[in-house]
Amino acid sequence: RLAALLPPDRTQIAAALVLLSPYLPLLFMGEEYGEPQPFLYILAHDAPALVQAVRDGRRREHDAHGALGAPDAHLPPSDPQAEETFSRSLLRWAGRTSAAGARLLRLHTDLIALPRREPALRPGASVAGVEGGADWCTVVRTMPARRDGADAPRPAPALWYAFNLGGAPRDIPLPAQATGQWRLELSTDAVVYGGSGIPAPVTPDGAMRLAPWSASVYVRDHSDGKVASVKSVSS
Repeated sequence: RLAALLPPDRTQIAAALVLLSPYLPLLFMGEEYGEPQPFLYILAHDAPALVQAVRDGRRREHDAHGALGAPDAHLPPSDPQAEETFSRSLLRWAGRTSAAGARLLRLHTDLIALPRREPALRPGASVAGVEGGADWCTVVRTMPARRDGADAPRPAPALWYAFNLGGAPRDIPLPAQATGQWRLELSTDAVVYGGSGIPAPVTPDGAMRLAPWSASVYVRDHSDGKVASVKSVSS
């Protein structure tokens, strides 16, 4: 499982990449709180010849994965017919209430709740722009402007998010479409998710400084009824 292979910050940014993508996100059971138990191949059959054939096939696959450098290649292959293999694959629900599990679960819950508040994350929204480099990217999402009766068109709800996919702080340029005033809605580096909570300011050259292995979501700020210039935001 991903949580058994990656440290917490990279597990969190992986969650943000999945749940902020413009597609229907799918989570594997237990992924929302970082379940470390493996999900092994399980067999329950009464035909000895079939059981042995599956065992032999799984052993060949294990050896092939070892040749490709799989991280668990040094472990003996599990017996798909053994009850122990089934027991090792069961979820350990208590992990949801551990310190790390609760933080990751809260991040997943908050990311899943975002579309309820932000129309630009709902079906029908558009990806207005994607910019990026080898270890960073930004994505802008928009909704078409709407009219309320005879009133002028309302500003299109919009948001953008940035990912720092590297192990050092990075100044990520504001997207070309990100004109106006924005506020920070969510950062995976927030204290509630186990991060540093260090502010993510706008630098003098118009970039956002993100912590290592972190993602931030910015939403358009219409609190004053008009669009103003870009302002600094903090975690």
